[in-house]
Amino acid sequence: MTSVRSLKCLIFSDHLNILYSILIVFYRKNIFYGQQVYISASLRIIFPTHYTKPKRHCIFARIARTNMKTINVLLAAFILTGCAKSKLDPQLSLDVDYCPMTVGCWIDYAVTAIKVDVATEYYDTARYVMREEVDAMLDSSAAEQKYRIIRKVKLSQNSDWQDLDAILVIKNIHSLIRQENNIPEISISYPVAQRKSWHGYAFNSDDTANFRISKIFSEETFSNITFDSVLTVVHIYSESLIDLKDHSEQYAAGIGLVERHSIDAYTDKPVTLGDDGKPLPLLQRAETATIYRQTFLAQGKK
Repeated sequence: MTSVRSLKCLIFSDHLNILYSILIVFYRKNIFYGQQVYISASLRIIFPTHYTKPKRHCIFARIARTNMKTINVLLAAFILTGCAKSKLDPQLSLDVDYCPMTVGCWIDYAVTAIKVDVATEYYDTARYVMREEVDAMLDSSAAEQKYRIIRKVKLSQNSDWQDLDAILVIKNIHSLIRQENNIPEISISYPVAQRKSWHGYAFNSDDTANFRISKIFSEETFSNITFDSVLTVVHIYSESLIDLKDHSEQYAAGIGLVERHSIDAYTDKPVTLGDDGKPLPLLQRAETATIYRQTFLAQGKK
């Protein structure tokens, strides 16, 4: 015989399923993509065992479509209740999500750096491991936090770590800023949204780079590790028959930077055609090229 307590739990579970079905339909059909980021993240947290792709044949989905005003009221009340319990601004919580900072934590990256200059017959490839370690919190307030990141390199598996440099990471409700070589870069602008763009070097008047978000919550694999919520930020992409510029960064939710690459290639030689009659890729005929790739390997804490 079912106890009263068990019966109450079953009823609550049914209500939770109904509320989830209503919310997920509203999420998919009635919100702009930029707002979906917040709702999607909220659904993942509130319904960790429920968050799956909604089924089209769900009866609650059909009910939800017939009365959107009721859904609006439920959704508003639900979100307001959740916000009342949160200690963080929604935008700041996204900042913490895409770039968590805890003193003593580190991430190791596999780095490949290639330089080519055909005219001088210079060909160089360097491979090493780089560690970014959160060394200290330099400043903290309700609106902004500043952290010092120490970067180290290991040139071979059996060699010791060597100090490389220190960078500054600034986090606030508007942006994530990484300052390397005394050049501040607005790596992420909040709130995140598909195709959103911003001036990546707004603090440097000489550079007008226009950063943009190309993907949100994508599944990506690096070093045989799959991340299911990756944000891709394109710094620049331009390609012609003689020139290629391709710079981008990727951030995984709850992890931080997981991949960075930059490609700069140029040639002033006549176009070379392949066997199919099409121009060969620029990297195969470049006179000069600089390629850099930094890929997530592992993470840990002291």
